Amino acid sequence: MSPLSRSRRVQAQSEDTEAEPSRAPAGSRRRIGLPTRPWLQFVVAFGLLSLLLVVVRGNQLWTTQLFNPDEAELMAEGRGAAQDLFPYSGYTSSTHLFLWPFTLGVLDRVGVPLTVVTAHVIGGISYVMLGATGWFLMMRRIGGLRAAFLVLPTTAVLLLGYQPSTSDYLSMTSESLPVVILCVAALVMLGPSRPLGQWRLVAGSLVAGLAMWGKPQSGPVAVALVGACIFVACVERQQAASDTSSGAVLRSVVRSAALAVAAFATPTIVFLLLMQLGGTLDDFAREPLTYMWDYTAHREAREGIVAPALPERLQGVAGFATAFPFAAAWTLGGLLAMSGLSEVRSRLLRALALAAFLLPLAAAVTCLLPIYPLFPHYANFLYAGCLLASCVAARLVAPGQTPAHPRWIEGTYFAVASTIVLMLMVAVVPGNISDLAGQGRRALTGGGLSFANEVDLDATPLATDCPAGSRVLTWGWASELYLSYDWVPASRYVNSTWMINPTAHQAEYGRILVRELEANPPDCIVEALGPAFFSAIDPANTLANVVPGASSLLDSCYTPSAAQTFDGRAVTLYLRTSECSGRRA
Repeated sequence: MSPLSRSRRVQAQSEDTEAEPSRAPAGSRRRIGLPTRPWLQFVVAFGLLSLLLVVVRGNQLWTTQLFNPDEAELMAEGRGAAQDLFPYSGYTSSTHLFLWPFTLGVLDRVGVPLTVVTAHVIGGISYVMLGATGWFLMMRRIGGLRAAFLVLPTTAVLLLGYQPSTSDYLSMTSESLPVVILCVAALVMLGPSRPLGQWRLVAGSLVAGLAMWGKPQSGPVAVALVGACIFVACVERQQAASDTSSGAVLRSVVRSAALAVAAFATPTIVFLLLMQLGGTLDDFAREPLTYMWDYTAHREAREGIVAPALPERLQGVAGFATAFPFAAAWTLGGLLAMSGLSEVRSRLLRALALAAFLLPLAAAVTCLLPIYPLFPHYANFLYAGCLLASCVAARLVAPGQTPAHPRWIEGTYFAVASTIVLMLMVAVVPGNISDLAGQGRRALTGGGLSFANEVDLDATPLATDCPAGSRVLTWGWASELYLSYDWVPASRYVNSTWMINPTAHQAEYGRILVRELEANPPDCIVEALGPAFFSAIDPANTLANVVPGASSLLDSCYTPSAAQTFDGRAVTLYLRTSECSGRRA
């Protein structure tokens, strides 16, 4: 049989597999209980994991308690972006980029309330997406039951939020959006059973290129995913063509890499051109780029945090990674899949297959190197990298291929890991189920849903003086007040660290703030300083002291008074007078 005929035959067989994914190969067990359409299988898995999320995390999903200040900052930026979605026109970002506030701003415009509860739901859904993606991509090659054995325990741990810092994993972190984007990219490239062709590689690389515009720290994993898929495409293409010569393999890799790199870079090129045309490229360079450079390279001067030398940092990264054993457990599927590499006859293709597995793992660790200290939620990229590595490795397993390892390994792992997970669930699930039942009874009797820690904000003085919809500047680091009181940020800076922390642009940030306030004076200014608020900013760092240019506006337009938030924290309220020019919201 000629190589061309063999290639067509392999493609026809793969298309049959795509059309009828539930048809089991001869001699193997038939999949039971799964829909026949592949993407319906994914939807079912996503729905079941969402149900599990509600069961194990119900109380934490609808609490108004803030689990991480990042989620409040992101939501406040989203409220600002909803006023003008163009990148960096009326909002900015710090260690993340504009795609976060832009996405949240779009949600706000379509009617999704940007509240703490919504943030908790988005954070949980990102883990549902990660688990459903891992199961679906592995199921397509090794079967639904084996994939569930390998993926479900770690997914349950993420949904529980059981980590070194539980609150981080119960919240919407800055990694949530990039993780979802990486999952979509993996589904595009690795989801269909057909050999990975150039157009799918281009489309998936384009999606992966968006991840860095959610958070640049995701860059190594995004690049590694694209690189791994380039190798997968080469292995599949050369095996189908029965041409494993080094020249043919090299040409295949170079051709695929050129297309993938061009597609990966396209979002960045487009966004930079848009900002140049819209006049916000200077804002992008002055704010997020400078902020991240100072955050990673000059924190000694900026915050007094001394980064350790490289050997100590590597040791710290190793210790950090070992604190998340369930992330490493997600590599088991890839290790088992790699045991079947003997089916690949060419040593060169075996090397490419091994590199495809190792790339996401190396990238997951690389993500942890640039930033010090390491916060627990940075391990989200460790989880994503480990899972994507296993998905890539499973892709190289021929459908219906007899495992090269004993079949009991997955079952034994699942039994041990599930026992641990069930022990963790015992402490929280009964209470969540009881609360779910209570919520259901209230809904059926017309009482509606209630949120844990919910406070009647209308009864508080701040809500009376600054009602919902008011344009407010919170000075300090209290972005949660925008969410609690349903305020609209009056400045692109939703916390005052831009003006307080010493940077090359510190004075310029202050001048920009003054121009914003003078052009459209906010209805209220709330100074939230001291140990009661995040970062415990020194009460001496008032708006007038840090930004002297704002003093005249405060004196002429605002009346100061002592006030309290709904939870009893002391603030200083500056209420705009009726004589001051400007329009009340």
